[in-house]
Amino acid sequence: MIVKDNGIPRKVQVFCAKLSSEKAEFIHAYPRQSSEFFFDGLNKAVVFFGGIPRKFIFDNLTQTVKEVEKGNDRILQDEFCGPAKGNEKVLVENLVKYTGNNYFLPYLDFKGFNELNNWLLNKCWNRLQTKKNVRL
Repeated sequence: MIVKDNGIPRKVQVFCAKLSSEKAEFIHAYPRQSSEFFFDGLNKAVVFFGGIPRKFIFDNLTQTVKEVEKGNDRILQDEFCGPAKGNEKVLVENLVKYTGNNYFLPYLDFKGFNELNNWLLNKCWNRLQTKKNVRL
């Protein structure tokens, strides 16, 4: 996605998380993809949702995920989507598309990532308020 950072066009990476059963959504922007930013986004999403969901479905994150250990008992169930398999991650893919079309067109102009992410967080809260029967 492209934003204007102090008037200068800049590409940003957007971390998107969605609770499928609750229809709650979380969006946060970063300067690039990295394991550090992925885990930061995951942490912020868990705080936003008010807890850890029983199941995570992750996009194919080449910077973060090389191989999933098999056969271990886990409290959480995780699932990694294959590359170019949009059908495996349709909820998040739809959220990314919605985010790009509704929040990043035309280009947004912000003074840094704090201002951009506060604006995105406000959008997430506002959308959450319009949904019925949402439990966080």
